[in-house]
Amino acid sequence: MKTGTLTCGLVCFAILAALLICGCGGAQGGPVSAEEADPYFVNFCSDCVKIGGDMIFLDQYGPGGRRLWTAEASGGAAMPLCGKPECTHDSASCNAFVGGTGDICLTYDSGRLYWIESAGTRCTLYSAEIDGSDRRTEAEPDAALYAKVCGYGTLCIHDGYAYFCGSAERVENGTSVFDCAVFRQPLGGGSAEPIYSSTLPAGAVFGRFRGDKLYFAECERLSAYAEEDDEEPTLGYRLFVYDPASGKAEELLHGVNEYDFSYIFTDEDRVVLGGSRPLYYCPETGETRLDDGEGRLDAGVGCGMHWITRSEWEIVSDSGETLFAGSFPLPRMPEALYGRSYIGCDGGAFYYSFISFSFDKPLSFILRFDTATGEAGIVWQSEG
Repeated sequence: MKTGTLTCGLVCFAILAALLICGCGGAQGGPVSAEEADPYFVNFCSDCVKIGGDMIFLDQYGPGGRRLWTAEASGGAAMPLCGKPECTHDSASCNAFVGGTGDICLTYDSGRLYWIESAGTRCTLYSAEIDGSDRRTEAEPDAALYAKVCGYGTLCIHDGYAYFCGSAERVENGTSVFDCAVFRQPLGGGSAEPIYSSTLPAGAVFGRFRGDKLYFAECERLSAYAEEDDEEPTLGYRLFVYDPASGKAEELLHGVNEYDFSYIFTDEDRVVLGGSRPLYYCPETGETRLDDGEGRLDAGVGCGMHWITRSEWEIVSDSGETLFAGSFPLPRMPEALYGRSYIGCDGGAFYYSFISFSFDKPLSFILRFDTATGEAGIVWQSEG
């Protein structure tokens, strides 16, 4: 059976990338300035952003609690994201520490980081400068609406509003039900505005802006529908566009296939649903294309990362040619079972997180796979 389970690890992150030819014209890629976040990082179940040459991410298992970190994407220096002079980063007074539980939906807009600190269905939206300084409380999201999105989801900041996309599981008459919803709320206070809601047996909702419009997808998840002996699981997906100017959401695609999607990416020419196999949609023409690769393929700039087994990988070209291949673990990584999550691609490399549970406390790694040489290297390793 061809499966593509939704991977949401601890430091779960990911890019979907850009610049595959999809009948909509070639997308324009390349380095981004330090004034904007790299657009090729996935923002569903992802607590990581890349700004210029630096990555900012959440360490779930830091001493004393969860902390935000910054690291050079090339594998250079790394440190807690604090911004306080002479801070020792070992107490709750450090700006790097993040409270709450679950994903924080870390995102970036106009020079500031934004994230959610939650406890169940209650949460607070915070922001800070990209060095961790000037931390602010931005909003207290509507509790009733946030209860529908407090599971897996995404956070977008655009034109003075926070956009929440997500789903949450509840029990109704003894049956598990997923609420799927999208809403927005002004930064600095104000009433929340519902955009979309539905229920699925197991649903996921994630979104991203393209220009001034929000594209969001509602997808069924493989685990709720397929047993190991299923040959053709049926997984539904729907893609929408929301125009803040008109306040209306329009359905663009509605389909069923055997692969699930777990993130969304947008660029000048297309919208991409990624996961087990990417699906490409061109807003200008309405054209769609499902990637024809076999197995799990994480799309990148002109190529993709294909995982053959849990410990073997290869970089493949758009035409399916194997460019590089490798295996794990690296010498500095323990020989153990790894939980792997896709972080993203910046045109020159793919990034993944790995989690080892073989010790008293988990070890986390972020690895970089060079698309030109095929070499893998450690960007960051949690404190053991």
